[in-house]
Amino acid sequence: MPVTQALLVANVRAMTPALARQSLGVLLNDKSGFFRDVRLDPKGMETVLALRSKFSEAKRTLSEPAKYTDSSYREKALGR
Repeated sequence: MPVTQALLVANVRAMTPALARQSLGVLLNDKSGFFRDVRLDPKGMETVLALRSKFSEAKRTLSEPAKYTDSSYREKALGR
């Protein structure tokens, strides 16, 4: 069993190898699934920060997406 399937079976209650295989087919689909390289979208981050700035009770401006991200986790996940 591939590592990704084994992780699902080990960590998700009632997950079977067959269901893990099917789930990964959906989750990692090239067109509609999650991105395999776990890259954050800078424009999306800017949008989130703008919305949080606008609607937060703290009423402070949040900017610079790089200030809120740590790329070391992505690098570790990709084995770099």
